[in-house]
Amino acid sequence: MPSPRSCLLMMFGALLCTALCAEGDVQGTEGDGTEGDVHIEYHYPVFSAGGYSSEGTSFSIAMDELLGAVDPARGRWSLSLHHHGDGYNWDYVRGLDEAARGTLQRLSSARAPPGAARVIVCHSEPGAWNVLGGPAWSTPLCPPAGAAASGAILVGRTMFETDRLPGGWPERLNEMDEIWVPTSFHERVFASGGVEAGKLRVLGEGVDDAFFRPVEALFRKPAGIVAFVSVFKFEERKGWQILVDAVLQEFVGGGQGVRLLVLTSGYHQSEEELLGDLERHLRAAGREYEVSRQVHEESGLRLLTLDFGGGVEVVVTTNVPQQLLPAFYASGDAFVLPSRGEGWGRPHMEAMACGVPVVATNWSGPTEFVTEQNGWLIEVEEMVEIEEGAFRGHMWAQPSLASLRARRDVERLWSAEKMGAAFLERVDGALSKRRGEGRDEL
Repeated sequence: MPSPRSCLLMMFGALLCTALCAEGDVQGTEGDGTEGDVHIEYHYPVFSAGGYSSEGTSFSIAMDELLGAVDPARGRWSLSLHHHGDGYNWDYVRGLDEAARGTLQRLSSARAPPGAARVIVCHSEPGAWNVLGGPAWSTPLCPPAGAAASGAILVGRTMFETDRLPGGWPERLNEMDEIWVPTSFHERVFASGGVEAGKLRVLGEGVDDAFFRPVEALFRKPAGIVAFVSVFKFEERKGWQILVDAVLQEFVGGGQGVRLLVLTSGYHQSEEELLGDLERHLRAAGREYEVSRQVHEESGLRLLTLDFGGGVEVVVTTNVPQQLLPAFYASGDAFVLPSRGEGWGRPHMEAMACGVPVVATNWSGPTEFVTEQNGWLIEVEEMVEIEEGAFRGHMWAQPSLASLRARRDVERLWSAEKMGAAFLERVDGALSKRRGEGRDEL
């Protein structure tokens, strides 16, 4: 039976092969490279925090380990990383474990071997791509200037969280040779939004299940207390108001002690602004509570505790370093996030890999891997219209709430190793497609 490593390699290699063969007999740039040599030039927010960054790093580390196993008959395959799409976050970089940080730095110094066929992957919001006049904001260029004219295969990796695409996205997406999306949900949304169906490929996300695994809890809890954990960006899409309200309505005054542990980061907000929004929401709901601030003795984390009496408390932190995330997830009896829309749901999968049951909204990205057999899907009351902001008029889910079970599907289907191999398969497919179209150069 093939190992997860070989399965992932086959998936990714097939995807690459499809693209390459469809693009004709591939030739690299001038040089002394071996015919069939392939270089993956991977542009994403390498040294930033957030979903694109963590997803890209998961792919990168897995591919780095897998590339040595590529069939020599296909030539030599290599990988380089290029920071793109977002600013640098040095707190995030310092919080990476030493091995991961070293791998990212090494791959960021790598360059394409002479003569290798180039597959350029732009993994970011399409507004950051160097197409149709360039990126919408200042960022290192992807695709690099002249890449299309050189014959390189151009791949866009992206996603979106509502029922439709933002204005201008279809035109930018269609400038690429292929568009890789994480779920069949996105494939439908992108195709209905005007992206050429022949360009769309589904490539799921992976999680490093050697890193995200069952470990000892970071926060110990008193006997008889039920603990929930949640990780999210502090914005309306994540449904944080629904989460807080549901926990308080269910447990305040009910005699059951409950702790809700929240790791969040501001969406264009400072930590104080974020906490101020939370407290304003609670006061508007008529909630009474006592506030205290502490520094967690073992980890040094800053904590804000909102005590609602009767053993019910919400504990908020904004600064958990990457190496402590598995222990943070392990501090909960269940992970809960009633979000209105997700591109994938990386915290959901990370929690599952840590052996923590997951409660997720039954819509968009998480439905690709959270099922009624391995978790609890929150029913969608209705689809509601977004009333403010750049995506006004789009629709997303209005969830309600509950809880259940998880880890084995992460190991079987969604390990970082498996999805890293799937990434390589997609590159192989892109190369195969180029060959099949009969083009003479890459």
